[in-house]
Amino acid sequence: MKRTLLICLCIVLPLLAFAGNHSILTKLFDGSLPGNPARGFRISERIISHMEMDAWQLDTKYKHWYPNSLANNPDSLVMFTYNSDTSQWDQNMVIYYHYNAAGRVVSTEVFVTFAPGVVFPMISSSSIYDTQNRLTHFYMSMLDGDTFTLVPYARFHFNYSGPGLASIYGWTRVDLEREDPYWKSTFESDAQGRVVLEYEQTSPDSSAWVNSSRTQTTYHPNDTSDANTLVEYISKVYPSSFGEGMYDYPGMPLNYTESNWDGAAWVIDNRRVHSWQDGTNHLISIQDDSYQATQWIPQNLTAFSYNNNGNISLVMKSYMDIDTWVEEEKEEIFWQSSSSVDDPGVPMVSELKLSAYPMPFNDVVNINPQSSKAGVIDVNIYNLKGQQIQAYQTLPGQNIAWNGTDKNGKTCASGIFFVKAKQNGAEAVTRIIKLK
Repeated sequence: MKRTLLICLCIVLPLLAFAGNHSILTKLFDGSLPGNPARGFRISERIISHMEMDAWQLDTKYKHWYPNSLANNPDSLVMFTYNSDTSQWDQNMVIYYHYNAAGRVVSTEVFVTFAPGVVFPMISSSSIYDTQNRLTHFYMSMLDGDTFTLVPYARFHFNYSGPGLASIYGWTRVDLEREDPYWKSTFESDAQGRVVLEYEQTSPDSSAWVNSSRTQTTYHPNDTSDANTLVEYISKVYPSSFGEGMYDYPGMPLNYTESNWDGAAWVIDNRRVHSWQDGTNHLISIQDDSYQATQWIPQNLTAFSYNNNGNISLVMKSYMDIDTWVEEEKEEIFWQSSSSVDDPGVPMVSELKLSAYPMPFNDVVNINPQSSKAGVIDVNIYNLKGQQIQAYQTLPGQNIAWNGTDKNGKTCASGIFFVKAKQNGAEAVTRIIKLK
């Protein structure tokens, strides 16, 4: 249980940072893959490893599922963590995406497995758009550890002037390190419509505002983005913010320079420097620097490698140790064709289905429910008398390993058992046989 709680914190904390204050632009870009994917390709799988004792150790895997072989918008994202004790990937989280007719995400549901058969809804979100498909409102709820219910955590309101973004007003539940629950960002744009200045203010009551941070942005000479580029990007990233890396990196920024307000003046704090490859306009690296004693000190470096199709295949993260970059994390990205009839993704499931293997079994049987619907599936095991001997909760595609014992841990006699799965009024039943 402790390991699972730690995993949940690793999932939630980046989302809390996303909902927190400071530059809305750099927050958006943190979890996104730069560059437009080559036409006809979509992300299939991402594997993250960390450096430990001069060797790469597997850490996290994300599997992107699509409703069919032609779709580019995933309907779910499954997260696994690597269990070094068993040398296997353990499924810990599933995110479901729901779209409107325009292909915009209107809601998400995040389920976390705390223990085998114990699944809780961790996060939910909803998004509202105007008639131009621009995001106007975003709401997020999170699991309350005391009541084990979803409670409001954050909400954002987006305001537009002409084709561009004018301001964002936000509220975040007061906890962790955040002191003021309200914040707002206002923007200034250049003649091309690109945001060049962002001012953020915070407030304890949404009426008295105090300066917080300022972000200045410069762009590469090849940048052709405009006001619509950022608006389109925000309308995709905010609603699907849990599925990091699913959408394009907007424009070709060179530098973000962030300053903080000390009560009397703006004080330079940090910057993010982007390097772009000539000819391809591929992003090669992002370097984060801190400003100390009138000079820039390198802190972190993210480098990108591309495959033959022009899609990112490797993201390497390093930190500065005195005067040397030290690799600490890598992300391997695997792509698949979005036009192939032989889609290696999830097969289409039109109804609730149930399978079990091996059959018959001696010690352990694997029970696997499949459904095209989001949400928890109740799985119960009955004997021939109709008595319930085991009960589980799981998610579509998540395996249950039954070792032939009842609720009290007593080994059941050999014989025939029935497994019933139920979800939203749908049912599926299969028969299993236990041998001595």
